[in-house]
Amino acid sequence: MNRFVSSAYALILGSFFFSGVAGLLYQVVWTRYLALFLGHTSYAVVAVLAAFMGGLALGNAWLGAVADRVRRPLLFYAGLELGIGVFAIVFPFYYDRIHDLFLALVRSLHPTGLLRLGLQFGFAGITILLPTVLMGATLPALTKFVTRSLSQLRGRVAALYAINSSGAVVGTVAADWWWIPSLGLELTLYLGALMSLGIGLLSLVISRASDEGAEAPPAEVPSPSDERFTPAELRLAMIGIGLSGFVAMVYEIAWTRLLGLALGASTHAYSLMLATFISGIAAGGWIIARWRRQANTLVAFGLAELALAATLFASIWFYDLLPLPFVQLGNLLARGRPGAYTLYELC
Repeated sequence: MNRFVSSAYALILGSFFFSGVAGLLYQVVWTRYLALFLGHTSYAVVAVLAAFMGGLALGNAWLGAVADRVRRPLLFYAGLELGIGVFAIVFPFYYDRIHDLFLALVRSLHPTGLLRLGLQFGFAGITILLPTVLMGATLPALTKFVTRSLSQLRGRVAALYAINSSGAVVGTVAADWWWIPSLGLELTLYLGALMSLGIGLLSLVISRASDEGAEAPPAEVPSPSDERFTPAELRLAMIGIGLSGFVAMVYEIAWTRLLGLALGASTHAYSLMLATFISGIAAGGWIIARWRRQANTLVAFGLAELALAATLFASIWFYDLLPLPFVQLGNLLARGRPGAYTLYELC
């Protein structure tokens, strides 16, 4: 039985890697679709980020609370992944209906300026909000499944986050540079749906085979190593995390525009930024997951934010040098052997 539990645990961790692959595959594909809504790639990037992160936040707050109460979190997780996969299958048809409704509304109202932009962003949010809400609950569901005490929480959540983020990097790169060029948007979306449905079915089988929920899990008993925080400290942590998330999205948009100076107004600039951004998140998650020394969490969070500010301030002085390496690489490829790719063809 212990061998089965260990195998099931490894399979679930592996499935969360492919959940990350599928999640960022969807994000890249949706950016391409929504560029048709907004008529400008940078606006599509902002709309997808706002809807994607907003949906994750809603799912975490709403369905995450449900996941924390259910007796069978793996079964709940299976339902989330199956729902995401089904939505991905019907997305092209759903998108066509939303697009037609948007065009009909624009033709009747003739909106201009901020009103038109607001309609574009609103319809973009409606297009992808539902699956992102489901995605937002996957981490809380698996966290409930893999943890049995508060002392396990930090390491195991960090490990899940790192695994999912590693898959997200693979999904971003593979979707933008391999699957979309070779398969097209619709088939790439169906590939993601196949992953989500496979993960959901696997989780469903494991949940039933392990008789998950047949017995109530043991109560969480605080250990001597568990940290305790005052209400004021918790409020401060929530404010700090919120501001950190706000600034992180500002970085994403700014770095996409920055890479656009070197790569042009291309979705590849967005995907390159996204892959790099999430690679750092995955590396940070692995570090925390393997960190064995006790540390004050609030102090560690503050030091991490200060280190982030220092590295960002130092990197600002090198931004104006960024286009030069791309130009040099483009000239090198253009003067290479016959049949060599140019920078434009690569990007």
